[in-house]
Amino acid sequence: MVVSIPDSDSRTTDDEEGAEGARGLVDNMEEDDVPTTLGFLEKSTYPHELCREHFPSKVGGIAAWLEPENVPSAEDLRCRVCTCGMVFLLQVYSPLDSNDSAFHRTLFVFICRTKDCSGVAVLRSQLARKNKFYPEVYDPDSTEHSDALCKLCQLCGLRATKRCAKCSQAWYCSKACQTFDWRIGHKRYCGSLENGRGEEGRTRWRFEESLLVMEDEVAADDAVQEGTAPPASIGTLQDAAEDELPEDSFKTADADLLEFQARVAREPEQVVRFCREGRVLWPFSEGKLSKSPPACESCGGVRTLEFQVMPQLLYFLKADNYGIDFGTLAVYTCKDSCDIEGYVPEYVFRQIHSDRG
Repeated sequence: MVVSIPDSDSRTTDDEEGAEGARGLVDNMEEDDVPTTLGFLEKSTYPHELCREHFPSKVGGIAAWLEPENVPSAEDLRCRVCTCGMVFLLQVYSPLDSNDSAFHRTLFVFICRTKDCSGVAVLRSQLARKNKFYPEVYDPDSTEHSDALCKLCQLCGLRATKRCAKCSQAWYCSKACQTFDWRIGHKRYCGSLENGRGEEGRTRWRFEESLLVMEDEVAADDAVQEGTAPPASIGTLQDAAEDELPEDSFKTADADLLEFQARVAREPEQVVRFCREGRVLWPFSEGKLSKSPPACESCGGVRTLEFQVMPQLLYFLKADNYGIDFGTLAVYTCKDSCDIEGYVPEYVFRQIHSDRG
């Protein structure tokens, strides 16, 4: 079963903590010990790059299911907040060299598109190098593509259990998807020689599809030298001597926001920060995860941070058209990446903007 995690209402900072944090950040902004990889959107040059046989990291479209036999159903990905169906947001291919059962490993993020709903979920799937779905040696030049080993909903890509009674060719995961697809195109082509058409309407319903290309984060000194991050501007908080600032300046400064802005300035178009067993780069101090994430439901082991989705993604996907908003999505996964079959839920924490409460 998939779990959807609502926004936290916890608040972890007060004036004193904010003042102390801001002073520390202004004095010395330290780098993380854990290497960070950044994800950027890039248009796909070849359609097969987005297929499951090429183990893509990608945003939008429909999921490229790693394990093509036991694909999740609409019920698995029903929003636990509003009960509507969630839509595919992105997937990150994240194999583990230290775990034989996770030679192939992908994390899938889904989000509720109901206006102002906080529903979000993440699934993990993994396979050993020797498995029945893929050859042991990967061929990056292959253009072969095969469908999942079960019927998929032609609108959202989840496991399909229903099909159109009129043409018997179109498959759906739910009555909701079937009804919507009928309205946006299937009604026009059902039963005709052009029965497969109508993809344009489905594409508009999904988030725009792009590859997620990963690059190492540039260190602060290197970023300034390369010109990707300007030094602090004259007149900013960083430039002012502490005794020149008004008494309440540090009380209103958000230490997390200052660090967030400084780090993001190096690569403003980043949409994912991959930092396994590292820490979250919180965009603001209020509403952070104030306790450890829950234990893995499969093995009882601890979960650690794997990656976070950045708010810049909302801009690129024009997500404000759907009322979707977040400060960041922090994805925590089983530290041992325990053995599983099919797809299992992991934990995702959704921090919302402070002006929304």
